Amino acid sequence: MSFYPNVDHPDHLTAEKELERLCTLNNISIEDCENYYKVMTEQQRKEVMQDFSEKALRLRSYPDKMIFTNPPKLIDLKSTFRKDTGNIAIELSSYYFSYTLYDSLYAYLDKEKLLFFSAKNNLPHTIIIQPKWTNNQFFQKAKRHFQTLRNLNVLTEQTQGSNDPFVLLAKAEIKHINLFKKG
Repeated sequence: MSFYPNVDHPDHLTAEKELERLCTLNNISIEDCENYYKVMTEQQRKEVMQDFSEKALRLRSYPDKMIFTNPPKLIDLKSTFRKDTGNIAIELSSYYFSYTLYDSLYAYLDKEKLLFFSAKNNLPHTIIIQPKWTNNQFFQKAKRHFQTLRNLNVLTEQTQGSNDPFVLLAKAEIKHINLFKKG
């Protein structure tokens, strides 16, 4: 299983351009969120990427964009739609903070169309926690949170990519949100 979240990933950049196009078409302002990777030095970024405390994970989970609809919305762009499985993979920490703190929307490209959904309306069907994280207090807290809301699979297995625990959502089951009138 591969999972490569990256804001420099070509699909992430394409989704970002599509969001900007939709905002322009609908006369909606859009701004970057001041994420750690934009304001920290390279050394500070490396340190935060190696820190798996709740505070560091919250910093790393902040959404990408804010669009100024009424009310304004935080948008977290994702490029982790797995065409081979039909699943969308999102970091467990990001999904937890979106659900409990940020109330952000996720957006991903499907056949060149940008689709939006809320964590609060789309609970994961699976959580994958790599063996090295089974005793991490935060990841256990996030897992318990989602287990109280839905009967889900929890797998402990080694993965490729970032090796951060993540949730899986079946694309076919996602309740999408129509965010824009035009586009």
